[in-house]
Amino acid sequence: MSRAFPIAIPHGQPQKYGSAEAVLMHAAEHARNRLLHSCEAISWVGGLALSGSNKRVPQFTITGAGEQAAHVLVGQLLIDGKPPWIFVADERAKVAWLARFMVTSPVPVPFNTADSAAERAGLKEAFRQACESAWSAASTSKLLTPVYAMFLEAADQAFQKAELGKQGKRASAASVAASDERFIEGLILRAYRLHGVTAAEANKRFPLPSS
Repeated sequence: MSRAFPIAIPHGQPQKYGSAEAVLMHAAEHARNRLLHSCEAISWVGGLALSGSNKRVPQFTITGAGEQAAHVLVGQLLIDGKPPWIFVADERAKVAWLARFMVTSPVPVPFNTADSAAERAGLKEAFRQACESAWSAASTSKLLTPVYAMFLEAADQAFQKAELGKQGKRASAASVAASDERFIEGLILRAYRLHGVTAAEANKRFPLPSS
């Protein structure tokens, strides 16, 4: 017997999946896209390090995205308190940065909630550290593979930690509806770990830009 799984999307009409498997497949694809976008941004940070005259490693911080929507990156990256596109002279490059950090995409509400849980569980900090490491590695290495490997491992740990947190919240939920919501979000977080992104793939797609 088939069963529809309706999931609301903040920026559009509710989306219906034909099965739970379809939900999980979409979740894995969503996580994959976000991680690849993050790796792309990490490589751009390495490119900024090569293009600048200041060899000092700046301070990297992550702030909230500012809008409760599905951003393609895990947070707003600041370099010495400034958005990264401030350091880019080329207009096309500025537009690319803005497209990654400012644009949102419509995703089911549980996906957005799962994203936020993973970000709090360490995904934001993993991205910040990876950007900092990419800046340092740019002057000494032609490969960002170790940086990507560190980031992806930390991302998987964040997904797992967030999933365990959902299990704990489900156990203490005050209602069946709340318990069901935590269950779905936990499954989505588990599916996030099936994203399939590897450090080798990331380095092939997003090598360190030439100076």
